Amino acid sequence: MRSSLSAFQNSLLMCSGRILHWKDRPELNSRQVTIGNPVFKIPDPSRHFSELEIAGKEDHVNLFVPYEHLPSYDIQFVLNEKIFFVGYVNNYTRRDGSSDFGIASITQFPIARKIEKLNSQMQDVCMYPCSNSLVLLHDIILPEVNDLLLQVEVLGDRLPTFTYSKGQVLRELHALKDDASRLCKAMQSRRFRRKYGKKSASSFHALVSCSS
Repeated sequence: MRSSLSAFQNSLLMCSGRILHWKDRPELNSRQVTIGNPVFKIPDPSRHFSELEIAGKEDHVNLFVPYEHLPSYDIQFVLNEKIFFVGYVNNYTRRDGSSDFGIASITQFPIARKIEKLNSQMQDVCMYPCSNSLVLLHDIILPEVNDLLLQVEVLGDRLPTFTYSKGQVLRELHALKDDASRLCKAMQSRRFRRKYGKKSASSFHALVSCSS
């Protein structure tokens, strides 16, 4: 019995550990993943994972991941692979009729990876501008930044903070939005159009109207 989890039944916890093994459970429409030496922490969006209060530790725990959640984990399920995840403590019944506490998965939100990808795209735009840069900014980067800001607002206190605090997340996203908006305007200038083969502003204005 996972005694350290009993006090947190139905509570959301942030966890880390290593993958010991896994098996698909079609009857549950889930993958059961056994996590070795898990550490459970109480979420606090003002701090990242290393700073959080420890709720408990165990020798191992079972994580139940619905198949539809698997892509959100953004990892390879490999023996001894380090894993970070968020889920609710649940009381489940084993096949032999006994019960124990495990973790029921929710859709994961790898915000750090998403921010790193956006920063990389912005760096490419700045270092290697081309006639398609405006489309990348307006049709891909800015919509994704706006979508992430909305998701952060919706998640509220449930925002996983493995790498960034919520404040750091918001600062990163607003900086990306401001930089992308400024670049959009700069790329509508005559100088940029001449350099990259645009003879008039009409094609740019048809694609984008960026706010400051």
